Amino acid sequence: MLFNFFKCSHTKHHIKNLLELAKSDGFFHMNEYEFLLVVARKYGLSTSFIHNVSKENTKQGLSLPKKESEKFRYWYDLISMVLADNVVHEKEIEFCEEMAQKFGYPSHFIHHTISSIQTGKSFEDVYQTFSQEKSFT
Repeated sequence: MLFNFFKCSHTKHHIKNLLELAKSDGFFHMNEYEFLLVVARKYGLSTSFIHNVSKENTKQGLSLPKKESEKFRYWYDLISMVLADNVVHEKEIEFCEEMAQKFGYPSHFIHHTISSIQTGKSFEDVYQTFSQEKSFT
């Protein structure tokens, strides 16, 4: 029961961060909304959950999973959100720079992850590269 609370809390923060990122360029594109729905489904969340989270005006601190692969999944989702509308906006990069710092990742991971996703690499491939690079940073 307590595990589910923390998992829900992490996921809620993750959805809020994705929403904030999607809106950071001043326009919430339909592709970004559709990507958000895909992420929500992946975590077993309903559309109404997203609508409720989007209506909340409270700023919450970042809550990340402890397991590195789950934490990187959140990072991968964030970068995928940047790419969802096919426009990499300066405000989105600024948002990701702040998030990289909070994640404990070097800022060069932003462009590295963007280019990896754009070239069609899977989450597993990008995570494997990340894991190798992280051990050297």
